[in-house]
Amino acid sequence: MQPNLTYLDPLGGIVEQVAPPAELHQNSIRHIDVDRAGRVVMALQWQGDPRQPVPLAASHRRGESLRFHPHPDTAKLRQYGGSVAVAGDGSEFAVTGPKGDHIVYFRGADAAPSGGDTLPQASGVAQMGDGLAITRTGGLTLRRNGRMFDLAGAENWTWDNHLVPI
Repeated sequence: MQPNLTYLDPLGGIVEQVAPPAELHQNSIRHIDVDRAGRVVMALQWQGDPRQPVPLAASHRRGESLRFHPHPDTAKLRQYGGSVAVAGDGSEFAVTGPKGDHIVYFRGADAAPSGGDTLPQASGVAQMGDGLAITRTGGLTLRRNGRMFDLAGAENWTWDNHLVPI
């Protein structure tokens, strides 16, 4: 596997390309979002030895190296970053872990870990207003200023990890 993040021009020509180091070549880039400053944030899925601890979040700014972001709760995601999104106010970004019923947060300014939450099948995440909307078993949760608000839903609702604002 040779994952990479590739920037293309309007005609499809490669402008820039970055890839993980060889020891992380099994860390697949699955979902991306972009903050206001143009930094790309990524949710990763590890396809290697499940016992090997690896970061499941990364970011990139044009002209710089790919950066990986370890988090104390990464193991709770069970090697599967389901989705990623930057909060509307840019204060944080989140990576969901539906296999581990968990979501991890990183500060927007420096990508330092900033906590996590246990949510059943935390799957999709997308910008909603100045915060984040997170899909979970039974409904939707809004995270704003570090606080969680459960929105209407039904116990039998389930989601996949593809959530986009429209």
